[in-house]
Amino acid sequence: MSALTRFIEPLLEALPAWTRHPVAVVAGGLLTLVIAVFVYVLVKSRSWKWSNLDGPPSANLLWGNMLQIIHGQPGEYNKIWFEKYGGTLRVTALLGRKQLVTSDIQAIGYVLQHSYSFTKPASSSRILESVLGNGLLSSEGHKHRAQRRVLQPAFSPNHTKNLLPPFWAKSYELQGVWNRMIETGGDWEGSDPPSYTPPVPEDIVPGACKIDVLNTLNKLSLDILGLAGMNVELGALSNTGSELSDAYRDMANATHHMTPLMIAEAWFPILKKIIPSKRRDIVEKNMAISAAHGMKLLQQKTIAIKKEREAGLSENDDLAGEKDLLSLLIRANTDPDLRDDQKLTDEEVLNQMTTFMFAGHETTSGTLSWCLEKLAFHPDIQEKLYAELATVPDPEPTFDELSNLPYLDKVVREIMRTDNPVIGTMRTPIDDITLPLGTPVKGRNGKMIDSVHVPAGTEIFLSVMGVNQSETVWGPDAKEFNPDRFDRPALQKVPGVYGNLLSFLGGARHCIGYRFAVLEIKAALFVMIRGFTFEPLPSRPKMEREWMIVQRPVVASEKKLGPQMPLLVRKRE
Repeated sequence: MSALTRFIEPLLEALPAWTRHPVAVVAGGLLTLVIAVFVYVLVKSRSWKWSNLDGPPSANLLWGNMLQIIHGQPGEYNKIWFEKYGGTLRVTALLGRKQLVTSDIQAIGYVLQHSYSFTKPASSSRILESVLGNGLLSSEGHKHRAQRRVLQPAFSPNHTKNLLPPFWAKSYELQGVWNRMIETGGDWEGSDPPSYTPPVPEDIVPGACKIDVLNTLNKLSLDILGLAGMNVELGALSNTGSELSDAYRDMANATHHMTPLMIAEAWFPILKKIIPSKRRDIVEKNMAISAAHGMKLLQQKTIAIKKEREAGLSENDDLAGEKDLLSLLIRANTDPDLRDDQKLTDEEVLNQMTTFMFAGHETTSGTLSWCLEKLAFHPDIQEKLYAELATVPDPEPTFDELSNLPYLDKVVREIMRTDNPVIGTMRTPIDDITLPLGTPVKGRNGKMIDSVHVPAGTEIFLSVMGVNQSETVWGPDAKEFNPDRFDRPALQKVPGVYGNLLSFLGGARHCIGYRFAVLEIKAALFVMIRGFTFEPLPSRPKMEREWMIVQRPVVASEKKLGPQMPLLVRKRE
C-alpha cells in the first residue's frame, strides 16, 4: 500500500459516494501530493537547526505520528516517548512538519512566562473556534488582553465566594436524583437514553444501583453554569430541559473525540467546503441556537444594567440587579471609563459565554467523575474524606468553612494532578527563540542538549499530563492516587497558578475560571460523599479514554454510547 493511499484512507469514511470514484480519488491524491511536497520542502528548510533533537520515527510518510496520537489513549504515546527519549523530544505531524513536545518544567515555565511571545498554532485555534467561537481560549495578542481585562472582575476571588448558593442548590438536587435512582433500581424520570444501559445481572446489588455518574454530573455542572453564569434555569437535572441546555449537550456529544478528518480540516480549512461532516453540522446548528439565546439574554441584561446606572446604582448596591457572570461581564464592558478600543463587541461577549458554558461544564463534570472513580477504588481514602466532611454541622458551609477542610483540598488537588481533563496545550513562538531545558536530553549525535533553538512558527506541545505525573516532581509514586503526598513538599516547583500543578496553566494565559472550578468541585464532593458511597461495578467493565479538547471516560465495549462513568452507588447510612 502506498504512503499516499495510507494518508487518504482515514478520510474516506467521511466522503460522499461520488468522491470515491477512482478519478476523484486520483485527483485528490495528486493534489495532496503537491501540497505534501511543498510542505516538505518548507519544513526541511526551517527545522534543520533543531534536527539533533531525538524522537520517535515517523509512523506514516504523510500523517507522521498523528494517527498514533489520535487513536491511542490520551497522552499514552507521550508517556512512552518521554521514557525513551527524555522530557523534550520531537515528533512528526501532518505532512512531515516537526513538533516539539516537552514536559520539561524550565522549558514550559519559559513559555508561560513569555505568554505574549507565543500564540496558539493556527490549526489549534481553528479546532477551538469550531466549538467555542473566537473567545478567550482562541484569541491572541491585543484581543486576548482586552477580553481578559473585561472578564477579570467576574472571576475575582470576592465574586467567586458569592456563587455558593447555586452550587449548593444544584448539588442537593443531584442528591435527590441519585436517591430516586437507587430507590427505583436505576430508572428515573430524568434518565437520558441512550446513555443509560441496564446493569448486567452481576451488577444488580441489593441497596445499590449502577449509575452513570458522568451523565448526571454533566447535567449538574450545566445547571450550575446556567445559574451562576447567566441566571438562567436550564433544567438539565430535572429533565424539564430547554433548547439551550440541549444545544450544549449535543455540542459536547458531537465533540468527545478527535478524528483524522478534524486534524486535516484544522490544517486545510478548505476541506470543510469539500467533505461533508455530520459532526460539524451538529456543532454549527447548536452554536447558532446558543448564539440566538445568548443575544436575546445579552440585550435584556444590557437594558437592565443601563437602567441601574440611570438610577445611580452600582453593582455593589443591594438594590442592584443580577450578579451572574454575564451581568458582571456586561457591566465591565459598558463601564463609561473603558476606552472604545478596550470594549468587546456583542459577538465577543457571547463567545466568552460559549467558552465558559461549554468548556466549563465538560472539564468540571469530567474531573468529578474521575474523582468518584478513584474514591471507588480507594475506599480508605473515601472514608477518610467522609470522616472530615461529617464534622461540618452545616449542610451548606460558608466559603471559608469549605476552604478550611484540608483533606478535601488535598483530594481535589490530587485528582487535578492525576486526571486533569486537559492533557496539554499547544504554543508556537512568534520569533525564533532558544528554549532552555532544566533537564538536558541526549541528542541524536549522542551529545547532551541543554537548550533548543526553536524557529518561529514551530509547534510546541506543553504536556500538562507529563508535568503533573512526573516522578522528578512527585517522586516514584507519581502515578498513584495519594492525596497525602501534599503533606510533603514537591521535589520541584511547577510554574502553575494552582496547587503546584499545571492543571490550570500559568502566566498571563492561565485559566481565568480556576477558582470557580475548584469551588464547584469542592461543593459537589461535599454533598456527594456525605450522601453516598461509591464502589466499582462488580463486572469491572474495561474503561478507556477519548479526547478532543478534554479527555472523557468511555466503556470500551460501549463506545458507541459515548462518554460514561458507571459506578455502583449506595445511600450512606
